[in-house]
Amino acid sequence: MTMKSSIFLYICASIFITFHISLAIDKDCLNNGGFLCPSGRCISPSWLCDGEQDCEDNADEQNCSDRTCRKGEFKCANSNKCIPQSWVCDSSIDCTDRSDEDPAVCTKHDCPSDHFRCHLDGKCIPLTWVCDSHPDCVDGSDELSNMCVKHPCNETEFSCKNERCIPKEWECDRDDDCGDNSDEHDKCSYHCDPKSFQCVESGKCIPYDYVCDGQMDCSDRSDEMNCKQHMTKLLSEQHGCRAHEFQCHDGACISERFVCDGDVDCPDMSDEMNCLNNCSALHFRCASGKECIPSVYRCNGRADCADGSDEKNCASESVGEVKHCSAKQFDCGNGFCIDWDVVCDGKQDCPGYKVVDEEPFLNCSLKGTDFCKEKPCEQLCTNTPIGPQCSCRPGYTVSLTNPKQCNDINECNTAGKCSQICINTIGSYVCKCHGDYVLLNNKRSCRANGPQAKLLLTNRLSIRQFGLISLTPEMLVNNLNSVVAIDYSYKRRLLFWSDISKEQIFSCQFGNDFHAVNASDCERPIISNNVSSPDGLAVDWIHDLIYWTDTGLDTISVATLDGKLRHTLIHDGLDEPRAIAVDPSCGYCIIIYYWVGISGYE
Repeated sequence: MTMKSSIFLYICASIFITFHISLAIDKDCLNNGGFLCPSGRCISPSWLCDGEQDCEDNADEQNCSDRTCRKGEFKCANSNKCIPQSWVCDSSIDCTDRSDEDPAVCTKHDCPSDHFRCHLDGKCIPLTWVCDSHPDCVDGSDELSNMCVKHPCNETEFSCKNERCIPKEWECDRDDDCGDNSDEHDKCSYHCDPKSFQCVESGKCIPYDYVCDGQMDCSDRSDEMNCKQHMTKLLSEQHGCRAHEFQCHDGACISERFVCDGDVDCPDMSDEMNCLNNCSALHFRCASGKECIPSVYRCNGRADCADGSDEKNCASESVGEVKHCSAKQFDCGNGFCIDWDVVCDGKQDCPGYKVVDEEPFLNCSLKGTDFCKEKPCEQLCTNTPIGPQCSCRPGYTVSLTNPKQCNDINECNTAGKCSQICINTIGSYVCKCHGDYVLLNNKRSCRANGPQAKLLLTNRLSIRQFGLISLTPEMLVNNLNSVVAIDYSYKRRLLFWSDISKEQIFSCQFGNDFHAVNASDCERPIISNNVSSPDGLAVDWIHDLIYWTDTGLDTISVATLDGKLRHTLIHDGLDEPRAIAVDPSCGYCIIIYYWVGISGYE
């Protein structure tokens, strides 16, 4: 969360504007109002005494008077640095002295209204994590039985007998979501509505949008089988795929670049069939020839190939570092590993004969001795002719200091374990999702509630939408002039765009079903006056506001969605601001990136 090369301006104590400026050494630094570090680096004067070291020798933080933070900010204990109050006790260290996560501070700190404060250390966690049958507070205060009994489910949730709350659509879906199976009660009829698809084996109902989308939502994969008819319906009048596309056997269209790249992109996996070389340079091909896994998974101690070939002959491989044989394998000494059960079997199994796995190099008379009966290992033990070999259960690794002990593996340190939130547990880990997302059957991936997402693109003359699976373009608005920025309000079904040739910002109202329209039949100008070059715009979907940048006027402005009320937020100190994005859920956090090219700056 620390932005070393950013300027923060606070508007109404809740709007953060970040200008990402790269300042270089220049002889005119002081003349242009900059501060010259002893090293010769030129920095912005606004970086002086801001609590962050910007000069290599910390000269910008010397001889500073005590700084007073604005309302809504927290001052770090041992510096002049001010951070947003929402960053305090959020389990992320933002002050270099760690004072924003000090237990003494957190026990007195009030969490935001949509968060719960843990009793022991004052840590703030999302309310959706409270009473979810998994403790997130170190003292377990978010799962106290007396509190969870009093934790009512809202109208969109089903109340389990064990007091857990789950989404209502999970009731009677043939999955035990409560944990006590109370959501699969006697009144369940297990009939899906017309807009849902019923899984073949479980009878679970899923939205029809989830069928043939490349994600397995039914445990029996029935939602990803026989997709040709489904895709034909989606593609409607489209005959085959476009140029530079590959048509999967089930009718789906994907980019030609995705064919035989080692990753399955077609729901029926047909893009990885009959490939001369199934795997890309960044992948390892399993011995079966049917699977490709990332090269970093090779010799990581876990079988990622179904045939386990990624964990064989690891001592001879150099994948980041030299790998060793597992506790259940004998090290031949030449890069090959063999199973202990073939050691001392009367024949030489190690290739190369560098180390012989038979007499007289090994005392084979000890084979069959139960060394493990004395329980010398903390977890797993394997009897071998050279004594007991200790290993660990999944989720643990052998201690580097004591080979008989096992240490927990923090799986969350490995990128990609969970698509959103990863919580390490002893011997395992748990994946969770942000609000408005649900965890899929694989317990790792999160899917947004609601219909499938669409991607909106403009080529200046038209605006089109693309399905993320079929990649099929659909025209939304045509006969435009010079559109450079677009955004969409899902709640209001309003599409916005800026036209730099007309020097206006427009909106277009759509119904529940998107259909192509001519600009003349749809567009309604909402911002027409005092606009020069509106290069970027962004919709605040919570407060129904639209923000835009104007590179001609060097301003940032805001207006209501109908354009009747507007205000210029920033009109000084900008140089061609272009892209803009908002995140109203974290307090109108607006980020602008642009390059500066004036004398003294670079």
